[in-house]
Amino acid sequence: MYIFDRLFRKSNDINKLEGIYLKTSNGKNQYGIQDKYFNQSKKLLSIFGKIEERKINKIKLLIITDTHNMLDYLELNQMVNEHPNYDLCVLLGDHSIGDIEKILKCIPREKIYALLGNHDSVNYIDKYNLNDLNGKYMEYNGVKFMGIKGSFKYKPDEFPSFTQEESILFLKDMPKVDILFSHDGPFNDELSNFPPHQGLFGITYYLFKNKVKYNIHGHLHSSFRKKLINGTEEICVYGINYIELGGNIMNNDDQKQDLNTTVKYIKNNEDDKIWWVRNPEQKGERLFTFDKENIFNLFEDYPYKLTKEQKEIFDKENPYWADFFKDR
Repeated sequence: MYIFDRLFRKSNDINKLEGIYLKTSNGKNQYGIQDKYFNQSKKLLSIFGKIEERKINKIKLLIITDTHNMLDYLELNQMVNEHPNYDLCVLLGDHSIGDIEKILKCIPREKIYALLGNHDSVNYIDKYNLNDLNGKYMEYNGVKFMGIKGSFKYKPDEFPSFTQEESILFLKDMPKVDILFSHDGPFNDELSNFPPHQGLFGITYYLFKNKVKYNIHGHLHSSFRKKLINGTEEICVYGINYIELGGNIMNNDDQKQDLNTTVKYIKNNEDDKIWWVRNPEQKGERLFTFDKENIFNLFEDYPYKLTKEQKEIFDKENPYWADFFKDR
């Protein structure tokens, strides 16, 4: 009888909590920060508990994210040659058509599982008949996984995104998996002034409710690993990465990984005059330089801090971004 009472109380607590989380604000602050989602981890932990200490079968992942029309084909080819026995290639979003075509030169189509990011105006998943991870429950070698596309809907435009309420509804009744792949990450309690990177509370809720072992995401242009309070391991990646999970390795810190954490200067084409600066430690920034000394921040400085000649060079070499910022 005690067990049934406890289950009833837990079910009642869940229903009440979901009622609060899903109560809409009638458009008020829909695209901004909503206080009701802050500091909920302890409450979720008290209801759902910690994840079980369990192993998953070994899986070797090649993960690519946030390349924004600047995927380095040579780097990708080198990664594939260094890890030829990878199981799956997962695209987490924010890729151009040019990026996808480079990827398809190195990766068999049937090995690619993809999500759209918030900057993906073209559905390359449909265009190239890739495996769509969004909302799809899949399994490989006994490892169960699923995905959710896009980011928090921080503006009223149409792009791959969810309001916080929509993200909860999208995921809350999905089956339990070992790995949740996502473009955006869980809700970030420490970020209260930048809605585009606040994360999705639907991801947080799903991870706690289903005691998911891993959440692998991009979007932040950074690479790190950390554990949530319930034991879920959050793995944020940027660029081209190789990760092994599961198997007989007891400590995740010992597992083989190649997270992209070094600063690099990259040209889209050999004859270009612009280098793109990839610094994974700088979250959310897209940096470029003409001389490796003076660094420009694409989102803050273009076109305002460029000379007329620099802007002409930039637009010629980067038509994707020139079109992206055409209203400036």
